[in-house]
Amino acid sequence: MPNAFNSVFFRVISFFVLGALCVGIVVPYSDPDLLKAISNAHPGAGASPYVIAMQRLRIGVLPHVVNALILTSIFSAGNGYVYCGSRTLLGLSLEGKAPRFLSRCTSGGVPIYCVGITIGVGLLGEYCN
Repeated sequence: MPNAFNSVFFRVISFFVLGALCVGIVVPYSDPDLLKAISNAHPGAGASPYVIAMQRLRIGVLPHVVNALILTSIFSAGNGYVYCGSRTLLGLSLEGKAPRFLSRCTSGGVPIYCVGITIGVGLLGEYCN
């Protein structure tokens, strides 16, 4: 476990440090586009130094690649949260601290009712937001 933690730690640190270094090299703090975006307080990705760096490098596909990576990351995080939430609910059901019907699983071992409730609570939270 410590090896896995260290590898993730160093990957994340290197990603952010190297990313910030690269953007800092391409987009100086006195860049007119950056200062204009900050002074006008534009919401969204247009004010991002990363977007300005991608536009300055003139690589047309790079913003799409970054968006795909972000979307994949979001999907992965959501998948992990549904897994953790449904397994926690299953554990509560097996201990008798949640309704017994939640302990029913498919033949593959998926607690289908727990997954449904976890996704439903997530959707309800998004809808009420």
